[in-house]
Amino acid sequence: MQNWLSANDINILITDKNIDAVQARLNRAIKHFETWFSNNSLIINTDETKTILFHLNKTCKLIMLKIVFKNVEISYTSWELISQI
Repeated sequence: MQNWLSANDINILITDKNIDAVQARLNRAIKHFETWFSNNSLIINTDETKTILFHLNKTCKLIMLKIVFKNVEISYTSWELISQI
């Protein structure tokens, strides 16, 4: 008999006024998650993983951070859905 555990959501919240600092902190967090998941024999389905960027200033140009997990770039969800929030 095999036992399976499924987790639906993992959230990472990183805030900073400097976008380069956000990218650096995000990269460190992802490396930490990669190690933790590997050490605990867990897998992230990168095909079903999406990114959402929230921003308080609607007039500011949005900068798309590059998010890579296990050498797979994670795509962003549809901007149309976010703009309706």
